[in-house]
Amino acid sequence: MRKDAGLRKFERLLVWKVTRLGRDMRDVITTVYELADLGITIVPLKSQTGPVNTAMGRLLWAIQGWYAEMENEERSENVKAGQARARAQGKEIGRPREIDAAKAEKIAGLRALGLGYSAIAKAAGVSRTTVRRILKISELKAA
Repeated sequence: MRKDAGLRKFERLLVWKVTRLGRDMRDVITTVYELADLGITIVPLKSQTGPVNTAMGRLLWAIQGWYAEMENEERSENVKAGQARARAQGKEIGRPREIDAAKAEKIAGLRALGLGYSAIAKAAGVSRTTVRRILKISELKAA
């Protein structure tokens, strides 16, 4: 955070959650101390810790912050494990494909006839970006 961020005019900063002041606990701690150096009292609205600028407030806030970070890491690990299990079962992860092999062949055939991207997109009922992507993939496979 820049020292000249225009926050010097504030005495109190109301935040929903202190843990939302940064990406991880280290970032949050840095932000809290930089705001404290500017004389700004941070008051979280959601938690019951009170102002973060007191010793008790910092202790309770730190405990909540480390707990939130642990939950985020655990959630991330669970998602990755679930995705690995789904892949092992042969399921595809992510957004379903917009086109199938037959439509991709149609797009390649229209391009072979000399049609442009816009005409192909209109005829196939897809976007120009999809046409470019499909043609690029088919060119890579042909090479």
